[in-house]
Amino acid sequence: MLETRGLKNEEQLCLCLANSRGELCVAGALPLPRVLAVYAMEAEASALRDFVARHPPPEDGEASSEGETQRHLRRIYSEIQRKEQAADPTLAAIPRFYSQKWRASEPSLALKVRGKARRSMLMNRQSGKLLSDELLQRLYEALQEASTPVVTQSDSDEFKEEGWMNYDAFQQVSRRVPECSHYFCATNFLMFERDDMGRILVPGFMQFVVRQDTLLKTVLHLSLYDTDHDGVLKDADLEEYIHDMIPSLPQLAAAEGFGEKLYPFWVKTAVSKFRFFLDPRHTGRIKLRDLATSPVLDELFELRQQSVEDEAAESNWFSPQFAIFTIYREYLALDVDQNGMLSKGELKRWGMGSLTDVFIDCVFAETTTYHGEMDYESYLEFVLAMDYKDTKEALAYFFNLLDVRKNAYLTIFNINYFFREVLAAMNAGDAGNGAANVTVEDVKDEIFDMVKPKDPNHITLQDLIECQVGDTIVTMLIDMNGFWQYDNREALMAEQEAAAQAEQEAADAQQAQQAFDAERSDDWSRGSKALAALDLG
Repeated sequence: MLETRGLKNEEQLCLCLANSRGELCVAGALPLPRVLAVYAMEAEASALRDFVARHPPPEDGEASSEGETQRHLRRIYSEIQRKEQAADPTLAAIPRFYSQKWRASEPSLALKVRGKARRSMLMNRQSGKLLSDELLQRLYEALQEASTPVVTQSDSDEFKEEGWMNYDAFQQVSRRVPECSHYFCATNFLMFERDDMGRILVPGFMQFVVRQDTLLKTVLHLSLYDTDHDGVLKDADLEEYIHDMIPSLPQLAAAEGFGEKLYPFWVKTAVSKFRFFLDPRHTGRIKLRDLATSPVLDELFELRQQSVEDEAAESNWFSPQFAIFTIYREYLALDVDQNGMLSKGELKRWGMGSLTDVFIDCVFAETTTYHGEMDYESYLEFVLAMDYKDTKEALAYFFNLLDVRKNAYLTIFNINYFFREVLAAMNAGDAGNGAANVTVEDVKDEIFDMVKPKDPNHITLQDLIECQVGDTIVTMLIDMNGFWQYDNREALMAEQEAAAQAEQEAADAQQAQQAFDAERSDDWSRGSKALAALDLG
């Protein structure tokens, strides 16, 4: 029961209403209409306070918007979990350990929204760390001003002036160019070699900043082609990325005879090198970080240069001169029946035609074939292994072929299995005279002495990589001509030295003749001038 007797004003009445849980009694000093009006106002205020408590007003700013988004997503996730647990009660006790990833094979609106959101997040998160050309120029000038020039002597006894800076100057540059402050931390400073006074070399630090900025931009660009949004590129994604690069590579446009019809073959050739070195297990997926930091990508970026020497272009795997006019042309030349595929007999003609039949059989046994023939992609993997035989990826390729029993190691059996074919080919060919004193037992002992495996009876892949002569051993076992060159290496070196000496002697003789002719020309000129002076007299 609410007592209003003794209440003099509305404020006292409101306090009384707020503390009251009883019924209203109208007996008192205040008139009934005023009591009812104040009671209604208090009820509305109480309802408003309850609504505000249940629905707090949103705060201003991006942080509050992000927080509201997260709360909304948590509610959605909780609702999904509730429905899953209702359908399968065991999920309440045993959590789900695996969820199938979304695939881009069936594009959906949700997948597109997810991809766009991820790209926006990456750009927003990293945009503040990207440096423009103007900002890099400001940083370079600030580093030059803060550095101390020191004259140093290089290994070639040349003197040059370079800028050095200590940690105090390092921090001063950070304050002068605050946009680059994330590079000016103690960890980065300690990464560089320091002199006796604790100073680092300024050009080296500048190269580090440029490299890191370029790497970040490359990762952001590659992420646009990540259709699954999981930090890796599939083969199709990588092909699309490289194809889209074609207009930005002036060397492709400048190559004579390289047109749009050859674009698909160039893309296949380019992708094959990334796949060989970054995906040797053929998973069809390459991590963005591995791709961005790979020297293979740097080799591809060399095509952005406006002009390059012919020798450099011919040694670049991605240049049209090498990718199309060398590799693809060789493939077409090997394809005798012109069906677009290579048989064992056609691949046997590769190079000098000295690869053994047993090795070719192993290549086809371990390669995906179509009606017993090899396609262009498998041929590219074969060529990469042969051209980069000293790399660990190529040695892994050959080790898989040589390990016919799949024991994960090589034994005397493997050496005998492959080398007897080399020996037979040498005895049957023109090189037979050089194979008269060669035996499988001698070659086996020599190979084990070269490798020095941890297990004296087994050669593992790691042993083959660590011995530093794995490419020579592979050549000895699969290539008749390669073994002949190895077996006669001393004679060949003597011939090369003799040829080089003869060439040098010829060059010296030519230079002496040119000097003699020049001297005679000077004498003739002086004699002509003297004769002309006598005639004038």
